[in-house]
Amino acid sequence: MQEAEEKTTDVFYRFRKRDILKENGLRRNGKGRIRMKRAYFNCILLDGTEQMEPAAHKMVLVDGEKITAIVEDTAPCEGYEKVDLKGGYLMPGLINLHVHLAGNGKPSAKPRDNAALVRRILSNGLTRAVAYRLVCSYAKLELLGGVTTIRTVGGLADFDTRCRDDAAKGKILAPRILAANEGISVPGGHMAGSVAVAAHNNAEALAQLRRAGEQGVDLVKLMITGGVLDATQKGTPGELKMKPEMVRAVCDEAHRLGYPVAAHTDKPKPKPLAPPAKIGPRKLTFKEQRELQMLKDELDALPGKMAALEDEQHTLEDRLNDPGFFARDPDGFNATAKRISELDDEQTAALQRWEDVEFRIAELEGKAEDK
Repeated sequence: MQEAEEKTTDVFYRFRKRDILKENGLRRNGKGRIRMKRAYFNCILLDGTEQMEPAAHKMVLVDGEKITAIVEDTAPCEGYEKVDLKGGYLMPGLINLHVHLAGNGKPSAKPRDNAALVRRILSNGLTRAVAYRLVCSYAKLELLGGVTTIRTVGGLADFDTRCRDDAAKGKILAPRILAANEGISVPGGHMAGSVAVAAHNNAEALAQLRRAGEQGVDLVKLMITGGVLDATQKGTPGELKMKPEMVRAVCDEAHRLGYPVAAHTDKPKPKPLAPPAKIGPRKLTFKEQRELQMLKDELDALPGKMAALEDEQHTLEDRLNDPGFFARDPDGFNATAKRISELDDEQTAALQRWEDVEFRIAELEGKAEDK
């Protein structure tokens, strides 16, 4: 399953790699590493020191991944490509130490069964491929927001380490990533079944630690208490879920193997949750019954629609892999590339629509059960 998924993404990345480098003014040295020499000027500099003050008329010299000097903007800079920042601010990259790349961070007004959603996403190669692209797009959003290093603390399968490695190879644009992949939780614990594995005992927790090590994680994440997002009762967020002996067993083994450990530990006395609204029993209206049937029909059709989009994308990517395609038909090449980008967006939209349809069906069926 993962092999099929990786084939899908690798074809896409081979096509995009050259464009990514070109769009961002990057080039490779003889050893395959991205290398650039640039001089950034006409900016307001925030240097990141404790008592920093905005400084104008400065120029920052960068060689590869190193800042070599901060000089006056009138200083000579032979051998550097000058980049005019047009009066914008220049500052050190931000660091985000708490990231879940499984989501875009936007609040959701409606409740959802995250564990069920993750099971569906990981159930076949098609939805896994779409979900992995979403994960990579969320990582790119971090970078575009000025965050140059992130630490992921709970994610889908091995997507975080894969995203980290693809970024390091220049396949995608993303910050530096310290990845934990799936966290370790317990049944009924924080994020259990979604971005964390539910371990029933110490042996299962240690087995998950070994799997994480095989995936090449940089750290281990434990979900020790309940959390606000999955709380259903007053006091649940700060309630101890993982037994101390499990915490100690995992920490001892992780430290022995050289992994740092991060933990979710919520406050013991959170603000009381509002009681759920009481809804009286009633039957579905004719309009709601019709909506329910239409949604079920749409849900049945979505997998076929997504498969058709994926098949079209494979066909177009095969065309782009033809070395002579661009020479024969540059307009056709550009149109094909554009359509591939559109297909990527359509697959993402289809996956999100799937989630919305299932939520609405559950909502309507919940009303019907109350009658």
